[in-house]
Amino acid sequence: SLTDISVAVLQADRQIEGDGWISAAINRLGNLVMVRRVDHSAAADSTDARLARAEADLAIGDLAAAIDVLDGLSGPANGAIAPWLEQAKATLAVEQALTALNTIAIAQISIVQG
Repeated sequence: SLTDISVAVLQADRQIEGDGWISAAINRLGNLVMVRRVDHSAAADSTDARLARAEADLAIGDLAAAIDVLDGLSGPANGAIAPWLEQAKATLAVEQALTALNTIAIAQISIVQG
């Protein structure tokens, strides 16, 4: 689920690049404690805000909107969310195909009964 992968996405987004012991220590500490904004104080285009919007979209059943929001992630966060996005896009394609088949089936029934 998106909630399960959100922590990994945020950790990837917050990694500090560098080979030194300071960046390694900061990254380890950042992985121990994860603070996630749940209010509206996060910058509109931040990873926190995008995850929150996607979770809200999923809560109302709008998978397409959640995909659109998360497709815009960049850098390490994009790599962390990629498996979820791939699965979500496949699920959306199946849902759209089933909707199309349902529409065709209803049309065919209407013609036969018509």
